[in-house]
Amino acid sequence: MVGFIKSGWGAMSLLLRHPDVFYRAAGWDAGIRLNTGPIEESDRAERIAREWGTAENFDKYRISSLIISRGMKLGSETRLFYYNVGGRGVRAGLTVLSQP
Repeated sequence: MVGFIKSGWGAMSLLLRHPDVFYRAAGWDAGIRLNTGPIEESDRAERIAREWGTAENFDKYRISSLIISRGMKLGSETRLFYYNVGGRGVRAGLTVLSQP
């Protein structure tokens, strides 16, 4: 699966939640800043409330949370990719590929 912005987040989330159904996922500019920053906390809280309803619901689908809780189910082969044209790195063990 490949997705851009929100659908990139969805592709990565689906792979992490259902690694037996989906084999690989790539997210292009998939909103990782909401997950790991840099973002002002007031902006983060507003976006979480608007797009996810509650912080608890956001955390169920949060990419870094899913990597921690379900990442081992992906096995040893690289199956999750995050592409970012801005060149910002991300935490939580994603494979990051950047274009200048």
